[in-house]
Amino acid sequence: MSAMTIIPSRRRGKARCDFTQEDKYFMSTLSATGTANDRALERIVRRAPRWVGVAPAREVLGLADHVLLHAGPPLLDPTQPPPAMRNAAVLACLHEGWATDETAAGQLIQNGEVQLEPGSR
Repeated sequence: MSAMTIIPSRRRGKARCDFTQEDKYFMSTLSATGTANDRALERIVRRAPRWVGVAPAREVLGLADHVLLHAGPPLLDPTQPPPAMRNAAVLACLHEGWATDETAAGQLIQNGEVQLEPGSR
């Protein structure tokens, strides 16, 4: 399938979405609602993202103190994460100011004082 062309407009939040014949054929072969798909995609492309506010994730998600979210599945033992995840958690602990050095951050994780939870909870 060829690339779809999105042409921004000078008016805020408006864009035009040009589909090639190949795009339209491919979309119509996926389902009988090719025209509806065209309209839906055009509506999505026309929207302009905008900020509505900024807040710490802890407040927005209602997280307890010393909780870090990760992208993986639930850990069997959250005090012993895989090395790459542990390194990221150590750096997050340092960034949050929960520890003064890498050793102290590692101890917080190993002792369970910092909880590692999946972000898809």
